[in-house]
Amino acid sequence: MNQYIRVSIKLLWSHVLFVILTLVFMPVFGWLIQKENGLLIFSCIISVLYFLLIYSDVWQVAHKDSKPYSTTKPYVLKGALFGLLASIITIILAVLFFIARSGSLNFDIINPIYRVWMSMFLGFFETYGQTFPWVFALVVLVLPLASFLGYLAGMYNFSIQEKIAMLFNRTANKNNTNHNKKS
Repeated sequence: MNQYIRVSIKLLWSHVLFVILTLVFMPVFGWLIQKENGLLIFSCIISVLYFLLIYSDVWQVAHKDSKPYSTTKPYVLKGALFGLLASIITIILAVLFFIARSGSLNFDIINPIYRVWMSMFLGFFETYGQTFPWVFALVVLVLPLASFLGYLAGMYNFSIQEKIAMLFNRTANKNNTNHNKKS
Protein backbone atom coordinates (compact mmCIF):
# COMPACT_ATOMS: atom_id res chain seq x y z
CA MET A 1 0.00 0.00 0.00
CA ASN A 2 2.96 2.30 0.58
CA GLN A 3 3.71 2.37 -3.16
CA TYR A 4 0.16 3.48 -3.97
CA ILE A 5 0.39 6.45 -1.63
CA ARG A 6 3.93 7.38 -2.67
CA VAL A 7 3.26 7.25 -6.42
CA SER A 8 -0.12 9.01 -6.07
CA ILE A 9 1.47 11.84 -4.09
CA LYS A 10 4.17 12.12 -6.74
CA LEU A 11 1.50 12.38 -9.45
CA LEU A 12 -0.42 14.95 -7.39
CA TRP A 13 2.80 16.94 -6.98
CA SER A 14 3.38 16.72 -10.75
CA HIS A 15 -0.12 18.13 -11.24
CA VAL A 16 0.59 21.04 -8.88
CA LEU A 17 3.89 21.75 -10.63
CA PHE A 18 2.13 21.75 -13.99
CA VAL A 19 -0.49 24.20 -12.70
CA ILE A 20 2.34 26.50 -11.63
CA LEU A 21 4.16 25.97 -14.94
CA THR A 22 0.98 26.76 -16.89
CA LEU A 23 0.33 29.93 -14.92
CA VAL A 24 3.95 31.05 -15.39
CA PHE A 25 3.94 30.39 -19.13
CA MET A 26 0.58 32.06 -19.80
CA PRO A 27 2.05 35.59 -19.74
CA VAL A 28 5.11 34.42 -21.70
CA PHE A 29 2.88 33.06 -24.45
CA GLY A 30 0.43 35.95 -24.20
CA TRP A 31 1.06 36.77 -27.87
CA LEU A 32 -0.30 33.33 -28.79
CA ILE A 33 -3.14 33.36 -26.29
CA GLN A 34 -4.42 36.71 -27.62
CA LYS A 35 -4.83 35.33 -31.14
CA GLU A 36 -8.01 33.63 -32.29
CA ASN A 37 -7.99 30.09 -30.83
CA GLY A 38 -4.63 30.91 -29.24
CA LEU A 39 -5.69 29.78 -25.78
CA LEU A 40 -6.95 26.51 -27.27
CA ILE A 41 -3.61 25.94 -29.04
CA PHE A 42 -1.73 26.78 -25.83
CA SER A 43 -3.93 24.36 -23.88
CA CYS A 44 -3.41 21.60 -26.45
CA ILE A 45 0.36 21.91 -26.15
CA ILE A 46 0.35 22.15 -22.35
CA SER A 47 -2.14 19.25 -22.07
CA VAL A 48 0.04 16.98 -24.20
CA LEU A 49 3.08 17.86 -22.07
CA TYR A 50 1.05 17.22 -18.91
CA PHE A 51 -0.11 13.86 -20.28
CA LEU A 52 3.46 12.90 -21.18
CA LEU A 53 4.79 13.87 -17.74
CA ILE A 54 2.23 11.70 -15.95
CA TYR A 55 2.72 8.90 -18.50
CA SER A 56 6.49 9.00 -18.01
CA ASP A 57 6.31 9.05 -14.21
CA VAL A 58 4.10 5.96 -14.09
CA TRP A 59 6.00 4.23 -16.92
CA GLN A 60 9.10 4.26 -14.73
CA VAL A 61 7.19 2.73 -11.81
CA ALA A 62 5.82 -0.08 -14.00
CA HIS A 63 9.21 -0.68 -15.56
CA LYS A 64 10.68 -1.22 -12.07
CA ASP A 65 7.71 -3.34 -10.97
CA SER A 66 8.10 -5.67 -13.95
CA LYS A 67 11.70 -6.56 -13.12
CA PRO A 68 12.05 -10.21 -12.03
CA TYR A 69 13.70 -9.23 -8.75
CA SER A 70 11.02 -6.65 -7.84
CA THR A 71 9.02 -7.31 -4.69
CA THR A 72 5.99 -5.48 -6.09
CA LYS A 73 4.22 -7.27 -8.89
CA PRO A 74 2.61 -5.39 -11.77
CA TYR A 75 -0.99 -5.78 -12.83
CA VAL A 76 -2.92 -4.04 -15.59
CA LEU A 77 -5.15 -1.74 -13.50
CA LYS A 78 -2.44 -0.58 -11.11
CA GLY A 79 -1.73 2.53 -13.18
CA ALA A 80 -5.39 3.49 -13.24
CA LEU A 81 -5.50 3.13 -9.46
CA PHE A 82 -2.47 5.42 -9.09
CA GLY A 83 -4.21 7.97 -11.31
CA LEU A 84 -7.53 7.77 -9.48
CA LEU A 85 -5.88 8.22 -6.09
CA ALA A 86 -3.92 11.21 -7.39
CA SER A 87 -7.14 12.68 -8.83
CA ILE A 88 -9.15 12.72 -5.60
CA ILE A 89 -8.80 16.50 -5.17
CA THR A 90 -9.63 17.06 -8.83
CA ILE A 91 -12.71 14.81 -8.61
CA ILE A 92 -13.94 16.64 -5.50
CA LEU A 93 -13.42 20.02 -7.18
CA ALA A 94 -15.24 18.83 -10.32
CA VAL A 95 -18.20 17.63 -8.25
CA LEU A 96 -18.26 20.95 -6.39
CA PHE A 97 -18.03 22.78 -9.73
CA PHE A 98 -21.13 21.01 -11.08
CA ILE A 99 -23.02 21.47 -7.80
CA ALA A 100 -22.17 25.18 -7.88
CA ARG A 101 -23.14 25.37 -11.55
CA SER A 102 -26.58 24.01 -10.66
CA GLY A 103 -26.97 26.85 -8.15
CA SER A 104 -26.54 24.95 -4.88
CA LEU A 105 -23.17 26.56 -4.08
CA ASN A 106 -21.62 29.93 -4.88
CA PHE A 107 -20.40 29.50 -8.46
CA ASP A 108 -18.35 32.72 -8.26
CA ILE A 109 -16.08 31.03 -5.71
CA ILE A 110 -15.88 27.46 -7.04
CA ASN A 111 -15.46 28.37 -10.73
CA PRO A 112 -12.12 30.26 -10.37
CA ILE A 113 -10.76 27.63 -7.97
CA TYR A 114 -11.55 24.83 -10.42
CA ARG A 115 -10.19 26.79 -13.38
CA VAL A 116 -6.89 27.51 -11.62
CA TRP A 117 -6.57 23.88 -10.48
CA MET A 118 -7.19 22.73 -14.05
CA SER A 119 -5.45 25.70 -15.71
CA MET A 120 -3.77 23.54 -18.34
CA PHE A 121 -7.24 22.94 -19.83
CA LEU A 122 -8.51 26.54 -19.88
CA GLY A 123 -8.54 26.66 -23.67
CA PHE A 124 -10.90 23.67 -23.77
CA PHE A 125 -13.11 25.27 -21.12
CA GLU A 126 -13.32 28.58 -22.98
CA THR A 127 -13.81 27.05 -26.42
CA TYR A 128 -16.18 24.18 -25.66
CA GLY A 129 -17.54 24.90 -22.15
CA GLN A 130 -20.71 26.71 -23.23
CA THR A 131 -21.85 24.19 -25.84
CA PHE A 132 -20.42 21.07 -24.24
CA PRO A 133 -20.37 21.54 -20.43
CA TRP A 134 -19.15 17.97 -19.87
CA VAL A 135 -15.70 19.11 -20.99
CA PHE A 136 -15.28 20.31 -17.39
CA ALA A 137 -15.68 16.70 -16.24
CA LEU A 138 -13.86 14.96 -19.08
CA VAL A 139 -10.56 16.67 -18.28
CA VAL A 140 -10.62 14.90 -14.91
CA LEU A 141 -9.94 11.67 -16.81
CA VAL A 142 -6.63 12.87 -18.30
CA LEU A 143 -4.48 12.03 -15.26
CA PRO A 144 -5.95 8.53 -14.68
CA LEU A 145 -5.80 7.76 -18.40
CA ALA A 146 -2.18 8.89 -18.72
CA SER A 147 -1.33 6.95 -15.60
CA PHE A 148 -3.06 3.80 -16.87
CA LEU A 149 -1.44 3.95 -20.31
CA GLY A 150 1.98 4.78 -18.86
CA TYR A 151 1.83 1.86 -16.46
CA LEU A 152 0.62 -0.50 -19.16
CA ALA A 153 3.44 0.55 -21.49
CA GLY A 154 6.04 0.27 -18.75
CA MET A 155 4.74 -3.12 -17.72
CA TYR A 156 5.28 -4.45 -21.25
CA ASN A 157 8.52 -2.48 -21.73
CA PHE A 158 7.09 -0.36 -24.55
CA SER A 159 8.95 2.94 -24.77
CA ILE A 160 7.65 5.79 -26.89
CA GLN A 161 11.01 7.56 -26.52
CA GLU A 162 12.85 4.60 -28.02
CA LYS A 163 10.39 4.43 -30.95
CA ILE A 164 10.81 8.14 -31.67
CA ALA A 165 14.61 7.89 -31.35
CA MET A 166 14.65 4.93 -33.76
CA LEU A 167 12.52 6.90 -36.23
CA PHE A 168 14.88 9.89 -36.06
CA ASN A 169 17.93 7.63 -36.39
CA ARG A 170 16.45 5.93 -39.47
CA THR A 171 15.63 9.29 -41.03
CA ALA A 172 19.11 10.65 -40.25
CA ASN A 173 20.80 7.52 -41.62
CA LYS A 174 18.65 7.64 -44.75
CA ASN A 175 19.54 11.31 -45.29
CA ASN A 176 23.25 10.54 -44.76
CA THR A 177 23.10 7.67 -47.23
CA ASN A 178 21.36 9.83 -49.83
CA HIS A 179 23.86 12.65 -49.23
CA ASN A 180 26.83 10.28 -49.57
CA LYS A 181 25.43 8.83 -52.83
CA LYS A 182 25.16 12.33 -54.33
CA SER A 183 28.78 13.15 -53.41
